[in-house]
Amino acid sequence: DDFTDILINDSPLEYLTNNDGHSQPFDNLPLPSYLMGHEYVQLLWKYYHVSGGSSSRAQLRLDDIIVQRPDNSLPPVTDLSIHQAPEDSGILLEWTYSTPMDRFLIYSSDEPYFHPAPENLLTTVDYPGTQYLDPTSHERRFYIVIAERDDSPGRRAAAIRRP
Repeated sequence: DDFTDILINDSPLEYLTNNDGHSQPFDNLPLPSYLMGHEYVQLLWKYYHVSGGSSSRAQLRLDDIIVQRPDNSLPPVTDLSIHQAPEDSGILLEWTYSTPMDRFLIYSSDEPYFHPAPENLLTTVDYPGTQYLDPTSHERRFYIVIAERDDSPGRRAAAIRRP
């Protein structure tokens, strides 16, 4: 079969820049539903010259490609809330979770649309714990809490921004 473009807001997903050394992550892009249920799917990236001169270091780096199948057997973390802890001792995160888990992974960033990655993993909380005190106060901070079970590669998340 032929390759087709992945559409975001009815337009093909493309990246164009004239700046050397620029990078652009593309996170949490849903694959089209017609690709689901297949044992084998191929993804193709095209690299082509548009116009103008090219620097002596013109190159494309493509890495950290992760494709995950959602695991609907894990319910999402719910009622995630944050509060300023008493006596300015940090930020308290609290959530509820109804299914036994092994642990919760807590990620944080100053960027509102960040993607959970090893570099922004803040800590882990063993189940049945459902709260964490981030001892560092931040003017603006975003969090993602992900439930993780050792026997399941899929995960679900909930995120909230500090008020």
